[in-house]
Amino acid sequence: MYYTRGFACIMKSLYQIAIEDLTKSIRLDSKNKVAYYLRGVAYEYVAEFDKAIADFSKYIAIDPNDAYAYYQRAFLYVMKDNKKKAIADCKKSLSIAPGNKQAQELLAKLQEPPPPKPPKDPIDWSKYIDPLLPTFDADFLFGFGIGTGLDLNSCIILGFLNWGIPLLWEVSFGIDFSVLRVELGLMVPYNKYLLFPIGIGMGTMTSSLKTESYTDKHSDFTVGFTFSAGVMLKIKYAFIIARYTIGKFEIDNNFEFIIGLGI
Repeated sequence: MYYTRGFACIMKSLYQIAIEDLTKSIRLDSKNKVAYYLRGVAYEYVAEFDKAIADFSKYIAIDPNDAYAYYQRAFLYVMKDNKKKAIADCKKSLSIAPGNKQAQELLAKLQEPPPPKPPKDPIDWSKYIDPLLPTFDADFLFGFGIGTGLDLNSCIILGFLNWGIPLLWEVSFGIDFSVLRVELGLMVPYNKYLLFPIGIGMGTMTSSLKTESYTDKHSDFTVGFTFSAGVMLKIKYAFIIARYTIGKFEIDNNFEFIIGLGI
């Protein structure tokens, strides 16, 4: 009676009532394999997969040659994300009934190689840097720096960022103004924080700083070209430039450190 009513309740999708009736049927006859099978189906429909697996296992213990029961339990193992046991049950089902298409299809799906992992997105460092270095928004730059060389020299920087081509003017001079260099540079942007200033200029030197390797002793005034390259970092409304300059005169071969503000 309970077994028959439990089966009727499953057909009407009354799964909880079916489970109650089938449980009563099993209490009356613990060897009733069909009651275990049907209760396992009812548990599957209400997503109680562990109880469904337990009932199918009891059914298989009574009837170990039912290929479809192994397939049913394999499907439940898939729902529990137990791929290893699902594959074992599919193979057992096919060993009993090689023509079981459902078991064949499930086994083929379980044995498919996993899809390749998508490539990791490159680290977006800006989300870490942005809070520390707010956007630098300026049309003009003004800075002052010092350099090392044959004699300590100073420089004044003027920059123009938003003229289509970011330009950088520099005027450098020695402590006693015996050396003077004018340079025009181009700031090559790397990102919104880093630029690479490169420049070419012209320098002059009076006889007071000339050395034998670079001077014409009969001339009191000599002109030579210079070239520089470095790195510029924009920090909020300020900027820092570190670069190296080479030129005809020993005093031109020096490292410069410049700080300034954007306007």
